[in-house]
Amino acid sequence: MAAVLWDIDGTLIRSGSLGTQIFDEAFTEVVGQSAPPQSFHGKTDPQIIAEHLTAIDRAHDEALIDAVVESLVSKMALHAPTMATEGWLLPGVVPLLETFARAGVHQSVLTGNVRANAIVKLETFGLLDFLDLSTGAFGSDHAHRPALGAIALERLHASGRELDPSEVWIIGDSPNDWWCAETNGFRCILVATGVVGYHELAGLGADACVTDLSDAAALASLVTSSA
Repeated sequence: MAAVLWDIDGTLIRSGSLGTQIFDEAFTEVVGQSAPPQSFHGKTDPQIIAEHLTAIDRAHDEALIDAVVESLVSKMALHAPTMATEGWLLPGVVPLLETFARAGVHQSVLTGNVRANAIVKLETFGLLDFLDLSTGAFGSDHAHRPALGAIALERLHASGRELDPSEVWIIGDSPNDWWCAETNGFRCILVATGVVGYHELAGLGADACVTDLSDAAALASLVTSSA
């Protein structure tokens, strides 16, 4: 048995500039100041908010972070139709999801998105049916991405899947995806469809690094051979 925990943004989908726009709107609405520029890549939503607050010398008040998240969720739902037209599925995603499903690989997510926003994104691009979100982990579970691995593994075990960490794979597009896998004893496939280039990702030491997910047969063989 094997399980795959998918990252969402930059791995399964791209949402164009909408993600940054929604963050800016939510942060400004709640905090009263615009969000300073920073990289979102591989971070959890609460982490991004906390870093915005640090940049404007505001305390990391949990109630304030929660309020920004609440606004973020509201705006994501509102902008879902725009994401459907401006965003896109990444190459090879659906064939690989289908190949894993036929091979009996359990599929969920490990994402920095809070749960509600992950659902909106996956539903917008027709991916929900492939994924068991009850065994995933989200930015709303913990702000520290490596901590999400333990949460996902606990949920997998609670669902009756007594997987060894070495049977769990993270597929993502950032160094933080690899870091999370490494911290938790998971295996990792990195894909250069986000903002980090192939050569940087390939140097991290993941089990595999690919330019995109088009070779479903090879990737499925790699994952299922570990089970």
